[in-house]
Amino acid sequence: MADRKTLHTLEVVSVTKEDAGQYSAYISNAVGAAYSSARLLVRGPKDPEEKPESDVYQQLVPPRFLERFTSKKVKKGSSITFSVKELLSSEQAFVGKLQFLQSHHMQHLDRCPHVPAAVTSQKAVIFRNVQDISHFHNSFQRELQQCDTDDDVAMCFIKNQAAFEKYLEFLVGRVQAESAVVSTAVQEFYKVPPSPCLIVF
Repeated sequence: MADRKTLHTLEVVSVTKEDAGQYSAYISNAVGAAYSSARLLVRGPKDPEEKPESDVYQQLVPPRFLERFTSKKVKKGSSITFSVKELLSSEQAFVGKLQFLQSHHMQHLDRCPHVPAAVTSQKAVIFRNVQDISHFHNSFQRELQQCDTDDDVAMCFIKNQAAFEKYLEFLVGRVQAESAVVSTAVQEFYKVPPSPCLIVF
């Protein structure tokens, strides 16, 4: 692990084909923590170029503030600030991604009649508590839309502080989920062309 100011890199040297796989790094210090994960492909000079596998598992990243609330002057009773509007837009997009994940990837797995056992056995590992997180964000989005001022938004976050702990369960199994997603069985299952088991809208 190398640290160049805020840039962290993980260097793997002298690799063989046996070293191919998913690598994850977790860094923490007094300031904070960072997590990163990557897949290592090892090819020899005569090996054909391998096409990257499709990413069936989108990274779920909750909305974040792009700037601090304290960076703008706000008068009492003033309307919502631009940064909060961005938060609302970000939350709406995130809810949409969660709904897509459930309505396509999860339902595809539930509705297909011939799902390989190697895939079925990984469902809980891959999707963990995504449905709980989705229910929370649907409710949280509605609450945010009712906010008129920065203070309302701040109170909304404080009120829902405990609900954000749902991400702890999600993050604890992240490495195992990423390994399951890149497995051949899961990749092949989600690569299958549209068939009667797919959801039709």
